[in-house]
Parts: sequence; structure tokens; C-alpha cells
Amino acid sequence: MQKNFRLTKSSDFADIRRNGKRWSNSDLILIVRHTDLEVSTTPRFGLVVSKKVGNAVVRNKCKRRMREATRHLNIKGGNDLVFIARSSIASKTHSEITKSMSELLSRAKII
Repeated sequence: MQKNFRLTKSSDFADIRRNGKRWSNSDLILIVRHTDLEVSTTPRFGLVVSKKVGNAVVRNKCKRRMREATRHLNIKGGNDLVFIARSSIASKTHSEITKSMSELLSRAKII
């Protein structure tokens, strides 16, 4: 994922958590904040995988799979999205993670 598609500042994460709308399923929580379309035409992503999910190897594996899944989804621009992983995601395959993410994005009417 390119740098301009990432949320990197902790203040951005905090603002999205405070002001965004939430959707969830058994594997993920999605928080979305709509931004001004004139300023940002590409969606920005933030991925959160806590230590409750597993050790560093497991967390990084989950992040890699989530990052790859975002590349294959056709997401509308002008949105900041934060995906928070739940502990059940550690045992999921790439296709199951992609399906879970697309389900949340369709419920949020972003894809």
C-alpha cells in the first residue's frame, strides 16, 4: 500500500475514532469518516491489530493480509477508513478476510 493511501498520524486515528461511523462483524470493526471529496480523491486506510490477536508474527501476518485485501477492493474515494482486527482474524485465510472486509464496506455503502 502506497504512503498516500495510509493513515500514519495518531491524531488522524483518534479523530476518526471520535467522529466516524462504525460497522462490525465477527472478525473486524470498520470506522469510516467521510472527508471532503475535493481535497482527497483516494481513500486512506488505517489497520489496527492489537496484542490480543497474537504475537508479532501473527499480527504482521494479519496486517499483510488486510493490506492486500484493500488493494483488490474497489473503494470510493473521499473516505478515511480504520479497520480494527478482532482476535478471531488470526485463524482466517486471505479469502475469508477479503470477504469480511467487503461485507463491512458494502454495509457502509463504500463499495
